[in-house]
Amino acid sequence: MIDGHDPHGTADMADRLEQHEEMLRGRSVYGEFFVRSSLLPHSELDPSVYEDPAEWVTTIKLQCGDYNPLESSIAQVSSGMCDVLEPAADTVEQVGHSRLLSHRQLQPTTPEWPRDSPVGQLSKPARGYVPWARYVLRAHKSVLKKAGIYEAVYASMFSFESIPHSWMKGVIEFWDPTTNTCWVGSEELTMTLWELQAVSGLPIFGRRYEECIPPDEELFRRRPSNKSKRGELILPTVLPAALSHYRRVCKEAKLSRRSRATIPMDIWIRSFIREDELSQATVFLQDPFGLGVQYIEDLSEELAEPFTDIGYMSPALPGMSEELFLVGFLVCWLCTFVLPGKGGAIRCNALLAASLLSYGERLSLAPVVLNKIFRTFRTISEDHMLDGHDTVLPWQYIYAWVHIHIQGAFSCLEYPSYFSHRGYPIIMQLLRASSTLEQERVRLFFFAPHLVADRFRLVHQPELGSLPSNLMGVDIPDDIDRHGRYTLLFKGRSLQVAEYFISMRPGWLCYRYGQSVTLERYQPNRTARQFGLSQATAYESLPLLPGVTDVSGMNTVPAETRMYVASLMWIHLLRLGTGGRFRIAPPGSLTGVSYTRLTWVKLSYAPFMEHGARKYERRVRSLGAPRGQRSRRGSAQARTSEGRQNDQHATEGTISSPSRVRTREPSPSYANVPSSGRRRVRSRPMEPPRASADWTASPLPQQLLPQDEVPFDSYRMSVDARHVPFDDYERGFSSMHIPSPIPEAGSSFVETLFPTDPSSSYWPGETSAARESPPAGGSGVSEYTPSFFELAPVVEAPVIDSPPAYFMDSSTCMNSFVFLFYHFFFVYIFKIHLSHIPSTVPEGADYQSEIFCHIPRFPDTRNTDMRDQSVQFLREVISRLHPGSPESLDQFMNTANATLGVLAQVGLESEDMTYLEGLCREAEFYVRRLKSLSIIRTRVLLPDLREKVRIRREAADAAHDKFTKSADAMRRYNQRSASTSAEVDKLSSKIKNLWREIRDSISCKVDLQAELEGQTRIIERERNRYQICHRALQDAEAALTQASEELHVAETEYQTLAEIMSQLQDLQSRLL
Repeated sequence: MIDGHDPHGTADMADRLEQHEEMLRGRSVYGEFFVRSSLLPHSELDPSVYEDPAEWVTTIKLQCGDYNPLESSIAQVSSGMCDVLEPAADTVEQVGHSRLLSHRQLQPTTPEWPRDSPVGQLSKPARGYVPWARYVLRAHKSVLKKAGIYEAVYASMFSFESIPHSWMKGVIEFWDPTTNTCWVGSEELTMTLWELQAVSGLPIFGRRYEECIPPDEELFRRRPSNKSKRGELILPTVLPAALSHYRRVCKEAKLSRRSRATIPMDIWIRSFIREDELSQATVFLQDPFGLGVQYIEDLSEELAEPFTDIGYMSPALPGMSEELFLVGFLVCWLCTFVLPGKGGAIRCNALLAASLLSYGERLSLAPVVLNKIFRTFRTISEDHMLDGHDTVLPWQYIYAWVHIHIQGAFSCLEYPSYFSHRGYPIIMQLLRASSTLEQERVRLFFFAPHLVADRFRLVHQPELGSLPSNLMGVDIPDDIDRHGRYTLLFKGRSLQVAEYFISMRPGWLCYRYGQSVTLERYQPNRTARQFGLSQATAYESLPLLPGVTDVSGMNTVPAETRMYVASLMWIHLLRLGTGGRFRIAPPGSLTGVSYTRLTWVKLSYAPFMEHGARKYERRVRSLGAPRGQRSRRGSAQARTSEGRQNDQHATEGTISSPSRVRTREPSPSYANVPSSGRRRVRSRPMEPPRASADWTASPLPQQLLPQDEVPFDSYRMSVDARHVPFDDYERGFSSMHIPSPIPEAGSSFVETLFPTDPSSSYWPGETSAARESPPAGGSGVSEYTPSFFELAPVVEAPVIDSPPAYFMDSSTCMNSFVFLFYHFFFVYIFKIHLSHIPSTVPEGADYQSEIFCHIPRFPDTRNTDMRDQSVQFLREVISRLHPGSPESLDQFMNTANATLGVLAQVGLESEDMTYLEGLCREAEFYVRRLKSLSIIRTRVLLPDLREKVRIRREAADAAHDKFTKSADAMRRYNQRSASTSAEVDKLSSKIKNLWREIRDSISCKVDLQAELEGQTRIIERERNRYQICHRALQDAEAALTQASEELHVAETEYQTLAEIMSQLQDLQSRLL
């Protein structure tokens, strides 16, 4: 075409190419067979629509916690300097609104999944695909390697139909369509581009992927080339041949005009493969290429990746070119295992991508697949009918993603180490995998993972890929060198580092199909723990979309704007040379979730999470767990492996935890704890029964009731000396805080005795033998010290080791109440004895003491016996104080005042008098507290209260079961009613359509009748005209015949005349 307009070759290259494009403009070599649309424009990214941080990984000070929905409490796990993924900060977020399907399913009006209906259809190789794939992998290995899809094509030979579907419903139910993340407990997970590449083998970085058939001016556009004066085609030369083959197959298959956009898979394969190769072969891991080898322990390169030899024949039809054969296979692979469509059909728009891949060009496939996954999850989770059994998606990649994040989700058979060492997709590990079929246990995992920690464990940062070890933990710059090259692609860096950096940044995932464009948000900063970083409050820093106000309504945007926005978002997602820096966290990095973010989760989703956890915990318990793993509702379960922190801070140990009662949290791994040289006494946490119970389950009433009614249990409490400030040893008795033995309303006994701070996770006296030194910058965090620790510091006495001798020489037996007194204020007795500070009423008391102050007389040695007897009597009075003896409580103040008066008269030392007055006031305080206890007045036994709680708990459980059954019944009835209503609406719509068709048919009949009458009149008029014309034709023919006869006669006569004239001339010549 070019040479036809320039036969002498005098024009230069630019003029020739301009002439060529002018000729192509507006023409189509395929006529109207294909719907043509232009390629995405090449645009420049406007820096005003986005903002890149200078550091993508920053270090900030965080307090990390752990949220337990059953306890409705947040406990701190660690505090210090943590690495977070930008853009994020430790700030308060606005309370959110739940859009999760699982939260809606807790309401009786939300329908359930159809019974025995799986979610989605797993793609499988069609007939003839396996021989085709085996040949392409051997004959075109270098091309596939260059395009970065060799491993992905390799994995497509295997069938994954046997993967169980139990986990997919749980993922969709807990999928948040507003953020494209999946909630697992109080944390978010998402499928990152890096993880999708690891499980599928699809490349991240490359040319942007688009599905369209460009017009002729783009299909045959050329660019200057030194190899030919005609230039070279920009698009592959095999693309027009592939389009022609597609059109020919459609015509041979006699597909309708509407069906031209797709071709059935079997018809497409038959147009390339010989009939003898159309078999449904089964591929095994130990013999991928069907070489007939027996079972071996591990594969070798000769068996796993055999080279092409002369004896291996191509399965192509005779006369098929090798380039077209490769394009046909790649489009089959794209439409089956990458972006499958309904019915497994071949899309003509995918021929462009297949032709580019056949030339070894690397395409960005992972973002497109992730876009379709996010869009499908949003559609199913927002669908009111929950019908997703026919949804077409590469589901095997999603199951592999679940496999790497949930340990125990799938049980896999032996996997050859050859594939692991060579970096093959993780999806190959799920061949012949098995999983649990208990949907209740799966849902309980998503509501509260720690309740099923015996079966499943959440893994935040799985070890994926082969990143360079020398780049881990260091700042990596993303810049452009002086030669204009990206530093992430040169200078010893690998392409995996650039793709890892792309997967860390937020952006829009774009999928362009024909004239339509879909965009899905990608926010990895909401799931920073998947990159080995701590999770703070994430900011939404997605770039602005020029001319687009609603992403879900992209079809309403003009086509030029859609294409422009799609081009910008592709450039933004894959951009390099930004000038920023990032960091690759080593595997097993210590991570956590900030206390601020957990508070937002609690305020936003706590009611749903608690309700769901309780509901499915009961259902899981009813399934029957193995012995030794069964959780009992009436007892607390101690956590196993306390103090162990793994790289994911996963919850380990036993199953259920008490409701509304704080359990012991794991010891922090890098808390800022100062060391002390004093001997410390470890404490053991109180383990109250699981109850919404009240304080009656606490051990204090056990010790206050008579010993013959309730067996005495030693009061287990001791306090670590490091919690007691040194100034407490110097203060007087009046500054002490006396705790209330009875907890306030709404709080448990443990929470009353051991008040905790939101920023602390230690129990009183808890120490850790494996504490590490705090990170840099963490020394400035002040350690929290509850006020109750000032009451009973269990330390070595700083000055004296025993009370006065005359107080200890008595042989009277100390009962349990005196033992309790020793535990609470023994050391303070020493402090009063040393300080000589008189006291009135203990701090916190709201009454006037009835113990009078006495001024003793001058000591007299003659009253020594009487003084000793009075002190002994006072001691016995205090010793007789007991809850089981109300008279000892009522008479205590009078007896104590009288005894103190006697001691003042007999000349007791002022120091001892102050000490005894303080002792009596201390006893008075506890007497008043004991008299205020209702259990002392009513004498209710703890077993009776426990039995009462058990009965009421059983009643509450029965009511809850009835409520659940009623809710399920209501849900079923509502679902049936909705189905019936849908059928009624369908029939009504059908009737309306029928009536509309009848009305249209009648109207059409009337119009046709009118048209028929008009045509009849026209026919009659034409008949008359025909007759007239016929008569005129007859007359004209008769006149023609007559004229012809006259002409014939005239011609004959003229001929005769000529002869006569000739003879006459001859005669005249003779006469002369």
